[in-house]
Amino acid sequence: MKKVVQYTACALAGLMLVLGATGCTDQAYNSYDRTGEPYDYYLPDYVNVCDYKGIKVPNISYTPSEKDIENQRILELAVYSPFTKDVERGCMEGDRVVISTTCYVNDEVYEYLTFETNSQGEGHSFILGTNEFDIPQLEEAITGMKKGEDKEITFTFPDPYYRDILKSGKEATIEVHIDRVDEIDRLEDTEEFYEERLGTTREAREIEIRSNLQKRYDQYLQSYKITLTWQYLLDNSKLLEVPEKEYDEKYETMLDSYRSMAEDASVSLEEYVKDTLGYADIDAFYDFLEETTEQECYGDMILYYIARCEDLNFDDAYYESALLSYGEQYELTDAADVEDFLAYYNQLTDFQETTRYRYVQEWVADQAEVLEDVTTINSSKLK
Repeated sequence: MKKVVQYTACALAGLMLVLGATGCTDQAYNSYDRTGEPYDYYLPDYVNVCDYKGIKVPNISYTPSEKDIENQRILELAVYSPFTKDVERGCMEGDRVVISTTCYVNDEVYEYLTFETNSQGEGHSFILGTNEFDIPQLEEAITGMKKGEDKEITFTFPDPYYRDILKSGKEATIEVHIDRVDEIDRLEDTEEFYEERLGTTREAREIEIRSNLQKRYDQYLQSYKITLTWQYLLDNSKLLEVPEKEYDEKYETMLDSYRSMAEDASVSLEEYVKDTLGYADIDAFYDFLEETTEQECYGDMILYYIARCEDLNFDDAYYESALLSYGEQYELTDAADVEDFLAYYNQLTDFQETTRYRYVQEWVADQAEVLEDVTTINSSKLK
């Protein structure tokens, strides 16, 4: 349940802070007017920010392979193919397999690969052998399992793992239960199939599949440099002191939110955090709140430090683009309408701060040094 980015705590006493190490001088920092901003302190007393310019990142890209194209063809054929439901044998490549799982990374539940059983007693359905999860090692371990069988599987995420770049190369454990196995009598991959079922040609459909795959993985990768550079800052900067004012405000806001959720569920906070959130007791929940609040303050201070050192503020065009992007989910196409919408729900200030947060993160990512010959996240050349 608890997912907290680790940071390095360091005692303030005796620490000699050299602002020039991060490309920021004391004069540059103090020349910024921070009046009215959150964390309007002299932040070098609270956080020691590592060098944020020229962070090394790998050159990660994706091009659909012929095997990727073939897997997508198999998935399409399976939709239209007859099948025998609930066969009593070990699953094999080409079968539809339904699984319920709980996945753990660093002893914490990893939601993306955790599939709960629904009201029909089934979890996630996929075609074995089509690299559903982008983790071939996982599908290999599931192969041969039968309905009702349970298995604990330890695997390593590929590097790079496009769907969650920070998990690249990490070890995970997943508890797998087989809910059902269906044997698919797959139709032949013929020109007639594409004409009769999909109203296209085999060649045209391949072009569409390739394009769709490229778009999907480009979406996974569009912010990988931001993710990696920000994680680098969190891992290599140091928290010196927790700011009391912002800490108390964040803590109380989060606590009030959980109290409201407990009230909506007509239970006490202690019952809610134990029965719904899965904490051992209320003290474990409070520990989580304290650690999460401290981590948020730490990240915020890194951001404000860099923004002040570099005098970073988004321009009107960037802000308008952010507004329009947010408004898409509500079918709002005018930036002024989106701003009015946010103001009505008292979210405008938070949105502006979030937009600035993203702007600074993008700026840091733009300063990164991309190592063209490095294509994995855990390369020693990035250390």
